[in-house]
Amino acid sequence: MPGISRRTYEISVQDHRLQYLSLSARHGSMRAAADYLGVAASSISRQIKLLERALSIDLVEKGSYKVQLTEAGQLLIEYYERRVVEHQELLARLAELRSTRTSTIRIVVAQGLLAARFLKAFATVSTKYPDINIEMKAADGDEAERLVLNDGAQLGLLFDTAQDVRLKLLATSRQPFSLFMSEKHPLAREEAIWPVQISGERLVLPDAGSRLLEIIHSVFTERGLPLNIVMKSPSIQVILDSVAQGMGVTMLPRILGHPAAAIGGIVERPILSDELSDIRLHLVSRAGRRMTPAALALQNALVREMHRLDEEQSAQPPARG
Repeated sequence: MPGISRRTYEISVQDHRLQYLSLSARHGSMRAAADYLGVAASSISRQIKLLERALSIDLVEKGSYKVQLTEAGQLLIEYYERRVVEHQELLARLAELRSTRTSTIRIVVAQGLLAARFLKAFATVSTKYPDINIEMKAADGDEAERLVLNDGAQLGLLFDTAQDVRLKLLATSRQPFSLFMSEKHPLAREEAIWPVQISGERLVLPDAGSRLLEIIHSVFTERGLPLNIVMKSPSIQVILDSVAQGMGVTMLPRILGHPAAAIGGIVERPILSDELSDIRLHLVSRAGRRMTPAALALQNALVREMHRLDEEQSAQPPARG
């Protein structure tokens, strides 16, 4: 075409190379981005080099272990992330035009969070909008994020979600892991527990695929501490009942185990670990999504509850170790 060089590189928001560059910068390294995407690190590096060659300019500073963007790289990522948000806004607007009213609010929640703490918010919205149905689905990790990103759920209540430009963080609350055990357990005499003390104990934990189990495995593996898991269950209630019966001890975010500890028979102790003390519960939605009045009311009710949770948690000093 006259006036356009054949070497002009047409950047597309769908270009996976831009996503690779964005995630590498966001996660700090190409290996971390590869782990997040489930691809080989060499593939990430090769595609970024091909992008640099196509644009005839360096996008990543050379000789640095951590990915540091050049001015051109930063400009490109800002463009990419802006276009991603615009793309999501376009899809949301088209969906709104197809159906100006929806009778269902779908929310995906982390394992064990179908709890009374949040049911009050659901009940308030249900009373105000009696024609609205609220559907809750329990899911963790990548599956939960996919549901939010693909409009399978308007909202997500999730532990430690990945930093993704396509997700909008609405509220966050620090929910450190605690050790829960029978009041007769020897460790119940301690004021706080070190991970090395937990390593030799019989453990009852969430099942495989749970984000909580991933976090626990990561922390203990990094410290070279084995886990003696005697039972896994997808049910937090089954886990706590087993602990009350003396089958073992468990590690859970405080919001999941504290209600049972408050009743009696189970005691809670903080875990002396920086990593396990800085776990976050996030309320998220897809960036650019337009909420119906009912969905927005539920979002606001959940945000208020999250703020209350964070205020309660902030009143307690974090465990350090």
